Amino acid sequence: MKLTYYTHGGLFHCDEVTGFAICKLAGICDSFVRLTDISNIPTDGLVADIGRIDDSENYRFDHHQDFLLRDNGYPYASAGLLWEEFGRTIIRKYTNQNIDVIWERVDKKLIQGIDAHDSDAKYFINTTCSAGEVEILSLPNVISQFNSKDVSNAEAQDFCFGLAVDLITNVLESVVNKAVKYFEDIVKFDSVFT
Repeated sequence: MKLTYYTHGGLFHCDEVTGFAICKLAGICDSFVRLTDISNIPTDGLVADIGRIDDSENYRFDHHQDFLLRDNGYPYASAGLLWEEFGRTIIRKYTNQNIDVIWERVDKKLIQGIDAHDSDAKYFINTTCSAGEVEILSLPNVISQFNSKDVSNAEAQDFCFGLAVDLITNVLESVVNKAVKYFEDIVKFDSVFT
């Protein structure tokens, strides 16, 4: 039986959108509920980005109780906590080799940036070209554009959340596939020269 993914209602961010995409791809959750009242959080599913508890054994993945850091010093948000728990399950759908290095590559290339945007006030993107600075929308910025015009309209927000999840699911699958291929190519290259 798959769990329901519970998160907060109102304005959504890339963090909890990515978290649900991770849970869907890992086969853990197949539906979401965005709670308008988080004073009584259900206990029958997976809870992300609310509750101030990080306890994977009880399916609680929140980063707001403290500034949670990876071993490399980069901050966690709920997406990273869920990637830590279920990312390898997703990767095993594509390959049984190099699981940890693929997991680490996806974490570094995608998940850490999503987490930093959500949880680190010092997060900043600076891009330039030959003409000077270039303003860009990062992936978290793009996802924030999916919020409806009226974030107090729960039905509209749920619909928009679902659209954002579809985008992130495709991005995550693509990044995982590219990482799998990258390491397969390294193995092929090494075998040619050994």
